[in-house]
Amino acid sequence: MVDWGGLENRCLLTGTEGSNPSSSLAFFPNIVYFYAMNILYIGGNGNISWWCSQANLEQGHKVWHLNRGLRQGRPVSSAVQHIQADLWDQKQMLALSQRWKDEGVYFHGIADFMCFSPEHARLRAQCFAGLTDQYIFISSASAYVKPLPPGPITENTPLGNPHWEYSRQKQQCEEFFLEQHKLGILPCTIVRPSHTYDTVFPVALGDMGYTVPRRLLAHKPVVIHDQGETLWTLTHSSDFAQAFAKITGNPATLGESYHITGDQVLTWKEIYRTLAELLEVPLNAIYMSSAEIAQAYSEMGPGLLGDKAWNAVFDNSKIKALCPEFGTKTPLKAGLAQTLAWFQEDATRQNWDAALDAWMDSLK
Repeated sequence: MVDWGGLENRCLLTGTEGSNPSSSLAFFPNIVYFYAMNILYIGGNGNISWWCSQANLEQGHKVWHLNRGLRQGRPVSSAVQHIQADLWDQKQMLALSQRWKDEGVYFHGIADFMCFSPEHARLRAQCFAGLTDQYIFISSASAYVKPLPPGPITENTPLGNPHWEYSRQKQQCEEFFLEQHKLGILPCTIVRPSHTYDTVFPVALGDMGYTVPRRLLAHKPVVIHDQGETLWTLTHSSDFAQAFAKITGNPATLGESYHITGDQVLTWKEIYRTLAELLEVPLNAIYMSSAEIAQAYSEMGPGLLGDKAWNAVFDNSKIKALCPEFGTKTPLKAGLAQTLAWFQEDATRQNWDAALDAWMDSLK
């Protein structure tokens, strides 16, 4: 039986005006809300969602995580209520949804970090319609059209990625949820992260695990696309969360789309060089064109040709109008140092891609 901890109904205001929770959390000292809301995270312990949960806790809100309880990320606060369920089990999710409706459970906001296909989206609408004031769909900035038009990317830049199925499915989910919003079925907000990191390494090839650091430490070469000169925007998850916290439970954001990206624009060569400096090893690089990489290692093609091969510079005016203090508070070197420390404090986190590693070895 879930301990709902006071999750009674949409009208319950449990905070005092101007108050912050009395806890040891101190990640987001400038975020203040005037009443406590009930926020449900689908996921909640991932690379981005952990920090967003922390930001909501700092606001004094009540936070729930709905997941299978299998991910080993950063330690979850004891203030978070955990609901264990298989998100991909339609029967189980519909039964949970019905139980919530029967018990009068209601959320001010639901943030979904685990919806990747139109099938997932349809199930979410079935489950959460009537249970929330706001459903936040986490999409992807990779959904923007490729080739990109000239100038910085705005939320009005068209969607349409011919290279990457992941991005096309995110776009289809966006279209579905916005239609649900217009029909009055599920009030929604769209959020598009770009390359956001904390417990992953922001690299261009592979699963963002320990493959590239492992190779650099072994003084082996790493592959960098297009001479490493492509411009790229990275966002640390803690910076993302500060802006995201201004979206959760905010009725002004309903029906709107926001990308949340950092202000620090770097070349891929600078990103890899900074990682090598932190590891105290030289950067040993093999430069190949994106087309050559896609042809030689087809698994890398979609994410490269559909995302990281393009100059990605964003106009953040829309999210900054909502959160003027948002910006890059964690620059690359500081952020990468935190990521490296997280991986190195537990050897079981240092997973690496044997197939990618072998392919890079073959290029010597």
